[in-house]
Amino acid sequence: MTRDGSRRGRRTRVRPLLPRDLPDLETCAGCPSTDPADEDVRAAVSAWGWCGLAVVDGDRMGTHVLATPVTTAEGVVARVTRLHPVTATDGSSGRAAPRDTHGAQHPMEVRVHSQQLVETLAARSLRRGVVAVEAHAHRWAGHCGMPPMVWLAARGFVVTQTGALHPWMRLDLNRTVAEQSGLREAWSRLTDLVRTPPPPEPIGRLTHRTGG
Repeated sequence: MTRDGSRRGRRTRVRPLLPRDLPDLETCAGCPSTDPADEDVRAAVSAWGWCGLAVVDGDRMGTHVLATPVTTAEGVVARVTRLHPVTATDGSSGRAAPRDTHGAQHPMEVRVHSQQLVETLAARSLRRGVVAVEAHAHRWAGHCGMPPMVWLAARGFVVTQTGALHPWMRLDLNRTVAEQSGLREAWSRLTDLVRTPPPPEPIGRLTHRTGG
């Protein structure tokens, strides 16, 4: 729900981005420039069929994430190249206003959308055989090209480059899925115990208890 009453009751959705969508995305002073013909964009489309994800409200594309595949010794990782807007990650009032401020979102709303995008990116990447999601983290407030360390850490990212002022951080998808699977299995066992009635007691024991 936003403070803009005209948008009340409208459902948002996440959809993949293609190169032709990039010129229509909101930008700010902290956004890395992205040309539809950029090498990172072409690599993403070649590998996945899309180059990013956006939260769509009606016909408006708001919060979005762009990523590109990078081959490492462990396998292919999805490297985040842009996460817009900065208010979606640090919760500040935003020193960089969106290009289109007509439908500006509330900071809490864009933070939720930003987390939703990262989760969707992780899920889609895992289905493509990607081993991790990677981002260049900013030690302080951050910007659209470098999300804040504290925000990434709260979502499971860990530092992979020690000693750097602005380190690389990574979300290990195999580890994340294993942890979530373990939680699901534990919860399933617990609910099974609650739902399953205890076995009937032997007749002799029941007779003894009732004094028969």
